[in-house]
Amino acid sequence: MQWSTALLIAIACLHLSTILCDKCTSEVSSSYYYDYTKVQEERVYWKYIKKERTVAIGCVLDSGENLAFGETYRTPFFVLLCEKINDTAVLLRPIKCLMNGEEMEKGSSVITKSFVYSCLEKEGRIGLVITGCVGDNKVLAKIGESFTRRTFLFTCLSEGYRVIHKAIGCIIGGQRVDIHQVINIGKFWYKCSRYGNGGVKVIIMGCVTSSGKRIDAGEKYRDGGFLFHCKQRDLGVRIVFAGCVAKEFGVLKEFNFGESWYTRPVGSLSYRVVCAGSEETVTAEVIECIANMDQGRKVIKVGECVKYGSDRMFSCIKQTEGNVVARLTLIEEHSFSFKTFTTIEGDRCPLPPK
Repeated sequence: MQWSTALLIAIACLHLSTILCDKCTSEVSSSYYYDYTKVQEERVYWKYIKKERTVAIGCVLDSGENLAFGETYRTPFFVLLCEKINDTAVLLRPIKCLMNGEEMEKGSSVITKSFVYSCLEKEGRIGLVITGCVGDNKVLAKIGESFTRRTFLFTCLSEGYRVIHKAIGCIIGGQRVDIHQVINIGKFWYKCSRYGNGGVKVIIMGCVTSSGKRIDAGEKYRDGGFLFHCKQRDLGVRIVFAGCVAKEFGVLKEFNFGESWYTRPVGSLSYRVVCAGSEETVTAEVIECIANMDQGRKVIKVGECVKYGSDRMFSCIKQTEGNVVARLTLIEEHSFSFKTFTTIEGDRCPLPPK
């Protein structure tokens, strides 16, 4: 009589999150204006003759300095020209805008790293006005339009004199994800979340099983017959092996590395299996074969053969393809070099002395 069964060795691989945690702060800037419709008599620089005021000959600045008619003065954001209205009135008229010290003609625009500034004049008022936002690859977005920066979505929002890059979502794995929403990408799941004052960030929340179940970072979970650890890293998450999952006495259990269990008997033959490996690889490896019949319980290691009763040989042999097979076979005795052997599928097992 003969029974046989085989247990395959299983090996899997490490998984790393390819999308890392990232964040982006909100950008804020202001527009600047200068009104010049009002004639400013208090700014008149007078000509005095014999200590008597006569006619206007220039303008007086806030600092107390004097400008002659036709001369200019640079404020942080505008170039002002001293103009004569009449003999008793003057006007500091803005003729250009200034951006980082560079002069801008009226109607022109300058693109910075984050915003578009335009020098605009309307109804006695000139302004260094933010007219748009700058996204990736210098793509321009008008006020109210959306744009991307790195892997994030923003809208170009105007609030009074200020313009803000307001975060509205993330781009994760090529897909748009709104603020506070989550998404599964491969074996990991992510969340698009607020960051600071108006910023946004991508958080790797954890791992995803083969059935789509979400696992929080730091937890262990079962998947595909193995025990995994969803391990937190500095900027992300990686999936590593934590052990094996197998049935013992009809109950599905978890086994750490180095722990073993007994398989369900096939006929009267069974195996003891150990969970071997590390975070990178794991193997469910047969280490013993067990026979339990009329001659009692017999346990042997892989590669061993023993006599079971008077007419049977119990063998625990690892085959070429890696399977371990336990068998009880009738003894066929052969003599080789004065030793007695039994042959089991080409393997010679020495018989103990009679």
